[in-house]
Amino acid sequence: QVLSTINLGDRRATQQHVDTMVTKSEISGGPPPPLSESVFAFIEPGIHRCRDKLAVVSKAQRGDHLSEAVRESTGSPPGCNETTSLRWTYAEFFAVSSSLAENLAQKVEVSGPDSVMVTFIPNSMEYLLLLSASAIAKIGIASLDFNMLHKTRHAELESYVRQLQPSCVVVPDAEGAAAVDGILQQLQLPRA
Repeated sequence: QVLSTINLGDRRATQQHVDTMVTKSEISGGPPPPLSESVFAFIEPGIHRCRDKLAVVSKAQRGDHLSEAVRESTGSPPGCNETTSLRWTYAEFFAVSSSLAENLAQKVEVSGPDSVMVTFIPNSMEYLLLLSASAIAKIGIASLDFNMLHKTRHAELESYVRQLQPSCVVVPDAEGAAAVDGILQQLQLPRA
């Protein structure tokens, strides 16, 4: 299919292009893993090569935010304090993501390859952790606008929940949990 979209004029040029793509793939870490692997399989080798390098920065969150999660996952406190912005190394990010994925796998009833986790978490470290954990746990993720949790948008929320049939729903607070629980009850779906 890729070959049919490449317009290089003759077959030899096309084969050279494919050979170049294979070479680039080998240089960047080898051929991609089989499709049965998770998206995370593409990312993991880089994490292990760059464990102590900076992975993520969240300027809007304090440096000690989620420090307990880092401490529990790595056995040591993060390198940030309350006066700095949140900064994690690949080792810290991977440890917390893996721990979260493990908890998801244990606590979320996955209903096959089409299982979906719905999140209402705005752009933050928590969102990145959920995205990574869903990739590790091989659970699809649907990130929805957290404003749908407001009463004025409950019809839209109901439509999405009905359509997605989530295995898990992550909300930012108790008010959001109450909104989702109400919709799940109304649709007679199990609490996700």
